[in-house]
Amino acid sequence: METEVTKKFVELGGKKFKVVKAGLDEDEVASYIDQLMTERDLLLKRQESLTSLTKLYDKTIIEADNLAREIQKQAMEKAQQEANAVMMNAHEKAKDILERQIADAQNIIKQQVKTIKVSVSKQIDTALKEQIKDVQLRIGETVRELSDTLTAQSEKLANLGNSVHIDFEQTIPEKTPAAVCEAVVDTNRKEKTVSSTVLCNEAKDEKSIDIEILPPRDKDEIEAIEAYLKTIPEIKSIELLTMIDKSILNIKSAKQCDLMAILRASPQVYQAEECVKDGQKNIAVTLMAKARVDQENTSVNHRIMSMLSK
Repeated sequence: METEVTKKFVELGGKKFKVVKAGLDEDEVASYIDQLMTERDLLLKRQESLTSLTKLYDKTIIEADNLAREIQKQAMEKAQQEANAVMMNAHEKAKDILERQIADAQNIIKQQVKTIKVSVSKQIDTALKEQIKDVQLRIGETVRELSDTLTAQSEKLANLGNSVHIDFEQTIPEKTPAAVCEAVVDTNRKEKTVSSTVLCNEAKDEKSIDIEILPPRDKDEIEAIEAYLKTIPEIKSIELLTMIDKSILNIKSAKQCDLMAILRASPQVYQAEECVKDGQKNIAVTLMAKARVDQENTSVNHRIMSMLSK
C-alpha cells in the first residue's frame, strides 16, 4: 500500500489521517487497514451472494406457488372429471331403477285395473240379473193384474148383459127386434159421445212425458223417485218401464206442472235435462249413482297418479 506523507497528514487506503507526535506505527496501521478492507470486500461479496440467494429463494417460492396452483388446478379438474363420471353413473343407475319401478308400478296398476274391471263387471252382471228378475216379477204382477181386471170386466159385462136382457124383456116386450137393436145402438152412441167428451177434456188438461233414467241405474233410487213423484198432486199417473238397457217413467200430469223443478228437488237426482227424441220433448235424468261412480273413478285415478309419482 502506498503511503503519501504531506505535511501533517498520511493517506492510507484513500483516507487521510493526521500525523501526531509519537503516533502509531505506520506499517501496522497499514496492515490493519488492509485487513479491514479485505474483510469488507469479503462481506460485500457475501452480501451479494446472499442477495442472489434471496432472489433465487424468492423466485423458487414463486415458482413453487405457481407449480402448487397448477397441481391444485389439475387435481381439481381431475377430481371434477371423476365426480362427473360418478354422477353420470349414478344418474344411469337411478334412471334404470326408476324405469324398473315405473314398470313394476304399471304392472301393479294394470293388475288392479283388471281386478277393478272384473269386480265392476260382476257388479254390473249382478245388477242386470236383479233388474231382469225385477222386470220379470213386475211383468208377472202386471199380467196378473190385467188378468184380474179383464176377468172382473168380463163378469161386469156379463152381469150388465143379463140385466139389459131382463130389462129389455120386461119393459119393451112389444118392440120388434129391429127397434130394439136401434135403441141399443143409440144408447151405445150416446155413451161413447159422453165418454169421448170427458176424455177430450181430460186430455186438454193433462200432458204426457217420458223420463229416461240414464245409466248407471240404481233400483232403490228409481223406486224412491217413483214414490216421491206419487206424492205430487199435479201428477195423475206414473208408469215405470224397466228394460235391460234403460228405465223409463211415463208421467201423466197437469199441464202447469213443472216436472224439471220437481225432479231437481229430489235427493236421488244428480242431474235433469230436457231433450227432444223422435220429435217429442222428454227429460233425461242422471241418478246420484253417477256421482258416486265419478267419485270412485276420480279416487282410482288419484291413486294411480300417486303411485306413478313415487
